[in-house]
Amino acid sequence: MKQQIESVVPLWYWAIATAALLWNLMGCAFFGIEIFAQEAAMESMTQAQKEWARSIPRWIYFVYGLAVSTGVAGSTGLFLRKGWTVATFAICLVAVILATASDSKSMSELIGGLAARGRMIVAGAGSSRVEVSPTHLLFGSRGIEGTLTGSAIDNEDTLAFSVLDRIKPMIETVPLEKAAEGYQRMLSNNARFRMVIVTDHNQSNLVQSG
Repeated sequence: MKQQIESVVPLWYWAIATAALLWNLMGCAFFGIEIFAQEAAMESMTQAQKEWARSIPRWIYFVYGLAVSTGVAGSTGLFLRKGWTVATFAICLVAVILATASDSKSMSELIGGLAARGRMIVAGAGSSRVEVSPTHLLFGSRGIEGTLTGSAIDNEDTLAFSVLDRIKPMIETVPLEKAAEGYQRMLSNNARFRMVIVTDHNQSNLVQSG
């Protein structure tokens, strides 16, 4: 009975499974370049492109890695014909690009990279317009959404929750006289956590200890 079921699988199924696996393996390769060879890859970029690349939050790379890894897992599931393949691909296809840079031109260039039914969430306001091709929106049901972050109410709720649950921030402090140095560390993407300027040594110790 098992041999009869396997013989029913059409050739186009295996062709799609092969194409999906190769495509997602390419995604893993690009992800590896982003993580391990980012500085080398940026040598051919313009200054504006370098600034945009360095402004990408680190958690974006976690989402990127999750997408390509689940894509490979889902493609492998196609070959193995497992029931969890659909759920794995569902995670992979949740394509969300969080635009935190204030460069509208960079946002415009990213829209074409959205997967089908993907959404770009714009959290930074630039001085120029975000230009969108209707083709990118119509073919693939892509969309753009805006969100306001950092409002006074949101900040108060966040601080209250942090105090209630004794959550300590992971930050990097610099004294006021070295504020320019800390700013350069942030621009060069060398800051490990959020940079915080403190005015004296005692306050610096207090902030670092949470």
